[in-house]
Amino acid sequence: MQAETTSVVRRIHRRRRAHKISRSRGGNFLMFLFLAAIGVVMALPLVYAVSNAVKPLEEFYLFPPRFFAIHPTVGNFLDLFELATSSWVPFSRYLFNSVFVSITGTLGHVLLSSTAAYVLCKHRFKGRQVLLSMIVVSLMFTSKIMGIPQYLVTAKFGFIDTYMALIAPVLGMTLGVFLMKQFCEGIPGEILEAARVDGANEAKTFITIVLPMVKPGIGALAIFTFINSWNDYFM
Repeated sequence: MQAETTSVVRRIHRRRRAHKISRSRGGNFLMFLFLAAIGVVMALPLVYAVSNAVKPLEEFYLFPPRFFAIHPTVGNFLDLFELATSSWVPFSRYLFNSVFVSITGTLGHVLLSSTAAYVLCKHRFKGRQVLLSMIVVSLMFTSKIMGIPQYLVTAKFGFIDTYMALIAPVLGMTLGVFLMKQFCEGIPGEILEAARVDGANEAKTFITIVLPMVKPGIGALAIFTFINSWNDYFM
């Protein structure tokens, strides 16, 4: 049985390699230069922000302005921590709250979205199309529009002034389900059938076969979810 599963996987991989687009070395080099140039342009705002963070105060008033700091210093960060620590709520508490909520929400959302997407994509049951339609329709509503309903639901569950008030909305986002469903659709059904023939249950099939094959989707979803959760000042 194990040999049958391995044989199916190898045939699918050979079929995918046969459809790969071949490019010359010159074409690959030009594509690399093009993507590298785009990467540099996209990285400039981040580099500028880091440069400004380590600039002494007097360098902000130089004319013409300098892109990089002439005499970089970490004194700005020390002053920030010293000022924030003396406040009623220390800065370390703010930082811990942001990190804890972002990481917990991201892990939970990735796990729930991957599981739900696998079920919706590879299983047939009553109400499946209704759920898919609801997911697509929900993508039209932003967090600002859903602010009041989310607050009412959060208050109903007793999550006010708790971490769950910020984590629960992240867990219920439908964008992750929609995104992971697109990746799960690329999984050949033959591999799943071969795993079931070998005696693997749904949990083992999902963990050992589905998750490794959708790792690019998991990585993209984790990045998007963490950034959105970290920057969600509205909630």
